[in-house]
Amino acid sequence: FKNHVLKNILSNAIKFSVPGSQLSIQFNGSHLIVRNTAKSIDPARFEELNTFKEQDSTSDNQGKTSLGLGLFIAKVFCHNGKIKLDISQNKESGVVTTRLSF
Repeated sequence: FKNHVLKNILSNAIKFSVPGSQLSIQFNGSHLIVRNTAKSIDPARFEELNTFKEQDSTSDNQGKTSLGLGLFIAKVFCHNGKIKLDISQNKESGVVTTRLSF
């Protein structure tokens, strides 16, 4: 389960990064933090990204990026493993922070 979660988070960070930007990974024992620079993401989107609810992989057909089943499965594993998953973006720098809190 942990391998799926890590693979999904790292894969998404790479996939949605701005070309030529850096990817940062930090682990301090109780938090794993992945940071990447991405295009601006609608703040309302973060509510979807950070909410644990039923989801179809094709529920987002309005020209937005689909959340896909990968992140949904990662959220299920985190929820069941009592791991908090939080995704946010700094509007000024474009840095997306994905934090797993154990």
